[in-house]
Amino acid sequence: MKYLAIATSLAAVLSLTGCLSSDKYSEPEVPELASWTNPSLDQPAPYWNTILIDSQLDALIAEALVNNTDLRIAAQRVELARAQFRIQRSELLPDLNGTGSFERERNQAGITEAWGALLSVPSWEIDLWGRVRALSGSAQQRFLASEFNRRAVEVSLTAQVATAYLNLVSLDRQVAIAESTLESRRDSQKIIDDRREAGVTSGLDLRQAVILTESAAQTLAELQRLQARQENALSILLGRAPSDIERSDTLFDSVVPARLPADLPNALLAQRPDIQSAEAQLAAAQLDVFAARKTFLPAISITGYAGFISGEFSNLFEDETEAWNIAPAAALPLFNAGRLRASLQANEAARSIASESYVFSVRNAYREVENALIDHQSFLKQVASSDEIIQASRERLELTDKRYREGVSTYFEVLDASRELFTNELNYVRNYESSLASVIELYRGLAADWMPEPSEVGVPPLGGSD
Repeated sequence: MKYLAIATSLAAVLSLTGCLSSDKYSEPEVPELASWTNPSLDQPAPYWNTILIDSQLDALIAEALVNNTDLRIAAQRVELARAQFRIQRSELLPDLNGTGSFERERNQAGITEAWGALLSVPSWEIDLWGRVRALSGSAQQRFLASEFNRRAVEVSLTAQVATAYLNLVSLDRQVAIAESTLESRRDSQKIIDDRREAGVTSGLDLRQAVILTESAAQTLAELQRLQARQENALSILLGRAPSDIERSDTLFDSVVPARLPADLPNALLAQRPDIQSAEAQLAAAQLDVFAARKTFLPAISITGYAGFISGEFSNLFEDETEAWNIAPAAALPLFNAGRLRASLQANEAARSIASESYVFSVRNAYREVENALIDHQSFLKQVASSDEIIQASRERLELTDKRYREGVSTYFEVLDASRELFTNELNYVRNYESSLASVIELYRGLAADWMPEPSEVGVPPLGGSD
């Protein structure tokens, strides 16, 4: 009866394993786009710095790629995953231990000694079903995913530095506008004060001039606060303590094309590191499921040793003292309270999660590129409109100021025209900043490179060569 029960259990396990192995894995359905719905050039994107031209920005990005804390952490995660892969891969081969021993014992026969020199193989699982190899492959895929994640951090960091620098340069221009406006309003306030003392105008006009001047001073103080905070934020991205940031004004001279280059959507699958990472994670999860299924099969292992054992050290290495042992074993899971089944179900759930994450990463990549193309077209139109608005606002201010000096209109009209011009000048800078930021967002969405690698342009790599 005992042997019959064991045979029945074995048949049940093998039958269950056959059912598990027949569960085929279906690849996730990835959304496909033939082309982008918004205007773009169907060609690979050139390097970022061929559109956004600023040598100081190039230097800051290079510095961030060396010193940024998040990127350094991502690089260490790659090393961690590499080590974990090597640990898992080592299980494909047996361990080999060398042992030297000496034992001295006193018993009824007298004093005896035992000397030994052995090479031993601890319990080593023979990977008959491919379970260990699957786990090794899973660890390798996670190692690859960590490298793709590091690349994703690099792309994101480049975009963050470029955006922060762009915002800082924009704030510089807004501060310059505010300073110029404040100086102009102070001059106007002085003129009105002189006119009031001469009895030409009233104290009401002077109060309005003071309000106009102080509102410009208030705006300037706020812009300077934002400017200082942005320098601190950019310093952290560069891996520095908060400090002054060297910058030029050439970025705002960049000519943004009406249509940006964006390769065909399917090219994203090979370009975006976050998609590649999600794909590697999915492959790892599938290998984990494969390995979990194989735990229902017998595990075949082997132990053994070979060497010399002798009662005297002097003849330890003689032929007659040779000794060896080999002990294969097979272990079949018969009862584990559903642990193996639950482990399989957990791995299958993890695979489903990885599959959904992969599909989402593809959809999200399409969305980010489409949004960047939408923003680009919108902000180009807003910049063009802002330019026309500024011209009209300047002419209006000149006319109302002339009418005021001639006594035709009140100072309230001058006040309103001046406020409008100041606001429109700041809006123009912000809209132009947004149009350049849309280029950065597109390149981040495409995971394009900022500039050629040093080896591509004949420049030695950062930090010199070892």
